[in-house]
Amino acid sequence: MLKIAEKDTPYIHLSDTECNFEIKGNSYSVLIDDIYNKVAQWIEDNFPDIDCEINWKFHFEMISSASLKGIIKVIETLDNFFNQGKNIKITWITEGNDTDIIEIGEDISELTSVPFDFVQRY
Repeated sequence: MLKIAEKDTPYIHLSDTECNFEIKGNSYSVLIDDIYNKVAQWIEDNFPDIDCEINWKFHFEMISSASLKGIIKVIETLDNFFNQGKNIKITWITEGNDTDIIEIGEDISELTSVPFDFVQRY
């Protein structure tokens, strides 16, 4: 299990035993590369042994440009496992009609084979 929750980093909860994979909140830390590198490494280390259906949830309120690079790295790592036959989908959640976050998700979805679901919460 990997859990990270700091002031300027998103809440990250990754649990292979609960089959729960979620990153949510604000993503703008100066050290955000380290955070997303840990997430990508966790995926590499744990996904070979995961047998459940993987629904990876991203739910951002704010994303910095530096964070975007890390998010793409995580999704590329997920894409590698998807292309190896893992059952993975991504749920991109936004609050209301946050067009900036929606567009970021739409742009990222075009870079991967992993299916995306877009959910707007009001």
